[in-house]
Amino acid sequence: MPFQRLQYQNIALKPITTSFDNNSFIASLFKFEDVKREYTLRDDHAADLKTFVKFMADGNENGTGIYCIIENNYSSPVGFITAEPYRDNMSGDLGWNVGIAVHPAHRNQGHAKNAIQALLDFLSNYTIKTMVLDIGTNNTPARSVAETCGFEQRKSPTGGLVGYYDREHPEVGMRTQWIKNIHGADPRADAFRKAVDAYRAKNYQEAVRLYYEAVEEPYKEGSPFTDAQIYSNLGMAFSSIREYKKAYKYLTMAWNMGCQNPSVSRELEWLRKNAGDKI
Repeated sequence: MPFQRLQYQNIALKPITTSFDNNSFIASLFKFEDVKREYTLRDDHAADLKTFVKFMADGNENGTGIYCIIENNYSSPVGFITAEPYRDNMSGDLGWNVGIAVHPAHRNQGHAKNAIQALLDFLSNYTIKTMVLDIGTNNTPARSVAETCGFEQRKSPTGGLVGYYDREHPEVGMRTQWIKNIHGADPRADAFRKAVDAYRAKNYQEAVRLYYEAVEEPYKEGSPFTDAQIYSNLGMAFSSIREYKKAYKYLTMAWNMGCQNPSVSRELEWLRKNAGDKI
């Protein structure tokens, strides 16, 4: 498996296995008509979802793709996301074809956006340069997520929008491709990743230095390395070295800028209760 767990804001990605929990959750997702319509399956997989789950688990083991359950901050499954290498018919280049499904009870909470951002960050370590989302023209929520994550609708060499009709799945209707270059220069990325590595190694002072270095770099539209995300991580690093005033300052800044996930909330609450006289 390429990793055991990827965390991004309010979600985590965990590789799919053939566990009972994974089988049960995938089966529950495909009871919803919009999931069956938008995440198209091979006929044999649609007929027996256990073979689909095994296909994904084997893909993780064999390195032929990346298949993950999306979990929220309470470690509950909320959806799944997949990435498979494919050969582009127009350019001949390799790309990542990405599919995603979120349970209706957990939509409109940023899970799809954050899952894609987590995967974008991870896949930037590979040589394949692009990520592609196939989206039905009537799937307005998916189009909105794609735009938020910095994808652009594919155009022909003459500038027209490109769409196609999947004869095997006419129920979807016309589909469009949304593309993002995942190797575009992001001046914050290197410092941010080094900061995360330093934090995980408990080298908190170095993490603080690198987070400061990252936030000084210009922000690139669509990048997961927002000021709010950096301030959130910076606050956690300061808390780890008991510089509670600075920790509270940066966590509050992150919260006010929209990084309002349970981890930030819990740390702010802990600081108020245990370090009130120092913040």
